Amino acid sequence: MTEKEFHAARWMWAVIDGKVMIATHGDDRSHTEWLRALVAEVGLPVPYDTFFAGLTRGYVYNGKLAAYKGTDFSRYVPLREVLLALDELEKVAGPIHTVGLGVRAGGAEQPWATIADATAEEFRRHVEGR
Repeated sequence: MTEKEFHAARWMWAVIDGKVMIATHGDDRSHTEWLRALVAEVGLPVPYDTFFAGLTRGYVYNGKLAAYKGTDFSRYVPLREVLLALDELEKVAGPIHTVGLGVRAGGAEQPWATIADATAEEFRRHVEGR
């Protein structure tokens, strides 16, 4: 699978000002391309790179939600934002079985593989403290 094919197959999302934004399924743009277009209309009070680096974002592919932050695709993300994304994305992308934090960029064999995984139920229990 090429990176472009992977981009078209996944659901892309980002949390902006506490709201989960979800790209149209089949959108083959990168997060940078999608978000630049999304925020172009409203403008930004900070430089784009600063805005982008602070966003929790990710994808859903084959029942797995991946979440990361920054240009290094860090796994250190606000877990409540990921939980919010999980709840919203299940409404449009169908059942999500796994939550992965952080990714390794690219790679034809397994594009954007996650670093640390848990079942969706384990993740929910951990974040909700039950």
